[in-house]
Amino acid sequence: ELKINNNNEEKKLIFKTNDKTTEHKTQADNENYVCLSPERNVPWIMDGMCTDKPYLASFSTSSLKHSCGFCGDGSEYLRMLRDEIADKYSKDCTDMVVYGVAIGGKYEKMLRSSKFMGTQSIESKKIHKTCFFQFTTDTENTGKEFSVDGSQHLIIVDPTKLPYKNNRRNTKLFKYNPGLFFPWADRIIWEDAKLLQANPKKPKTTKYRLPSDYRYHFNQTVERFRTCSSYMSLPLHKSSVGEVSVVTLKAHCDTIHATAKIRPTVSDSLYVVKKQCSLYEEMYKNPFEPYSRVYDQAPLADTSFIVYDMRTSSCKKFIGDFGCSMLDEIHCYSDRDQVSFPSVVASSGLKLSPGLDVKGSETRDRVYVNENNVPILHLAKRSCHWYYQNVSEC
Repeated sequence: ELKINNNNEEKKLIFKTNDKTTEHKTQADNENYVCLSPERNVPWIMDGMCTDKPYLASFSTSSLKHSCGFCGDGSEYLRMLRDEIADKYSKDCTDMVVYGVAIGGKYEKMLRSSKFMGTQSIESKKIHKTCFFQFTTDTENTGKEFSVDGSQHLIIVDPTKLPYKNNRRNTKLFKYNPGLFFPWADRIIWEDAKLLQANPKKPKTTKYRLPSDYRYHFNQTVERFRTCSSYMSLPLHKSSVGEVSVVTLKAHCDTIHATAKIRPTVSDSLYVVKKQCSLYEEMYKNPFEPYSRVYDQAPLADTSFIVYDMRTSSCKKFIGDFGCSMLDEIHCYSDRDQVSFPSVVASSGLKLSPGLDVKGSETRDRVYVNENNVPILHLAKRSCHWYYQNVSEC
């Protein structure tokens, strides 16, 4: 049982967790639901059980049901990063943090190349005092603390001290733990490093036309819909779902497989992607279960841009549990978090707002509420996606 503060009023939330919402689909009940990830045997370093209220993987379909925090010896390095960031930036960056990860030579060079970086970040920093961070490697030992445009604070990361061989998995540790790395920030936005790139045809502009005013974007998403978090809907676009007329998880999974022919690094196991997608189809096939109804409403997201409202303990708890559940799924199954997303939403106990549970609503802003109809999660309408260069206008 949680409480959420919206418009300075305390509202009660009730989330059914392990005992009921996930009892129909644990690995222990079905031998087919075993962990398949090629890195499933990597030790879980995110234990949170030393705290009074740890984040829990309550919405995960795996039987692992991890907790998330910086309690164990394996998370000592991450605790050090958190403390260093707080010492340097917490006083000046409380209002809003925008962050991402650029691990590996290819990505760190992007941050240090004037040909790659667009101008939107530096403009936002100058005008709106937004604090930008990128967790990145420094393979050439440059010692630089800022991106080439001066907008991004570079937090140097040693990848040998992260648990996974696959850096896509390591990246998710940062992506889904905003409250652990920036516990002092009121508003946090996750932004994939790839979204920072300049438009090759117009070098002084950003390719995807991201917001120049991130606070305004925050107000237009979680503030406007009074939710704890906001994601971008997966678009009806060939890069996301191929040549189909409807956005579905199957179409997205098929597109991942097709993309692998051109980009082999799209996943560390295409077999696991296929099995995970099939598992979800089997798991949610009963149309009379509330979880299946939510799943069938296609809560599919592009997780490259996420808005988090950290101003209340209840939202922090939901965001922490949701992120922990995502990490639990990723640890157990594929490294493609967008595949895990609809299952975690369906298992969370949330449902599509009654007024949106109608045909055609998939093209609109969508709000998921708890059983008391309190808004919790927002999916921005897919026409706002950066593929259409509309993020800054929505």
